[in-house]
Amino acid sequence: MFRKSLAATAALIGLAIAQPAAAQSMGQCAGRVFIDAIYQNGLGGNEFAYFYQIRNGGPTEAVAVVEFGGFGNDIRLNATRIEVRLAPFSTLAHQNFGRGINGNVTQQTVGTLYDGAPAGGAHIRVSNCRY
Repeated sequence: MFRKSLAATAALIGLAIAQPAAAQSMGQCAGRVFIDAIYQNGLGGNEFAYFYQIRNGGPTEAVAVVEFGGFGNDIRLNATRIEVRLAPFSTLAHQNFGRGINGNVTQQTVGTLYDGAPAGGAHIRVSNCRY
């Protein structure tokens, strides 16, 4: 009886060791994290600051990679890739991503991509979401 119990305990310990600790779930960003706005603000003369607004539409914290690309030489990006942490159902507004002389940076002129590869042109891409 003792040997059966000991064998059963050893088997359970082996299973517990073999199972990895619960990891953060990795998922697609589409339908969960949203770029709600892309806009510019005039700084005077021919100079503009560029902003975006990002939102977590889910009930748990989300961490996403935000990438900026295809803007050309008339826009100086603050960074081309950043990681953003979003509380549940929260919005980060007025996130500055660069400055420049392009007076036509809007949601209509900048592509918004979720998870997929950029196809060219000015874009903001959200990918690698963790919840």
